[in-house]
Amino acid sequence: MTATEFRKFGLIGDVHQEDERLESLLTYFAENRIAKVLCVGDIVDGVGDVGRSIELLKDSAVECVVGNHDRWLLRGTMRELPDALPVSALRDRDRSFLSALPKTRVYNTRRGRLLLCHGMGDDDMGSLREDDEGYALESNFELQALIVPGRYGVVVAGHTHQAMVRRLNDTLFVNPGTLRGDHGASSAILDLGSGQVQLLSVQPSGVQVRARVVFT
Repeated sequence: MTATEFRKFGLIGDVHQEDERLESLLTYFAENRIAKVLCVGDIVDGVGDVGRSIELLKDSAVECVVGNHDRWLLRGTMRELPDALPVSALRDRDRSFLSALPKTRVYNTRRGRLLLCHGMGDDDMGSLREDDEGYALESNFELQALIVPGRYGVVVAGHTHQAMVRRLNDTLFVNPGTLRGDHGASSAILDLGSGQVQLLSVQPSGVQVRARVVFT
C-alpha cells in the first residue's frame, strides 16, 4: 500500500522515553485501524525506558525522524540537561536505530505532499507556534521555505511540545505535541479523507479524544 492510499495517519509527538504512554497510544491506533503511524522524533531524554520505547516503535513499524535530543545524545552533548540519558546507558542496537533516522520524510497524499520533520524541515531547532504572527512568521525563513505555494500540502512537526493545527497559505501544519506527562501528554490522528484532526489525550491507562479540528 502506498502513502497515497492512506487516508488516516496516527501522529506521535516528542516521545521522551514515555514507554507506557507510547504503548497505550499504539494500542489505541491499532484498535482504530490506523495503519500508517508517524513520529516526529525526540525519542530519548525522559523518565521512562528508552530501549522499550524504541522496541515499541519498531514493532509497530512507526516511521520516525530524528529530533534534536536524539542528535545531542548521539554526539554526547547537552547531557547536563534534566532527564538527559547518559551516553553509557544507550544500547548498541538503540544507537543504531537512532543513527539511521533521517531528518525528514516525504509522502505523497491525496492532499499534496506531506513532510514529516522534527522542527522546520532540516532544522530540528526550528518551530511554529499557535501565537506566532507578523514578524515572527516573516523572519522564520525555514517556515517561509515550507509554505512556498505547491511545495507541501501538510507539514507534521513537533519540538514545541504544544499540540497545534494551523494553516498558513495552502499548507496545513499539525503538531501532535509530546507524550511527556508533565507537558500534557498528547497525540493526534490526521484524517485526510474527512479533513479532520483529532487531538488526543494520552495516559498509560488509555487514550481519549479531547478535540476535533476541521480543515479544508
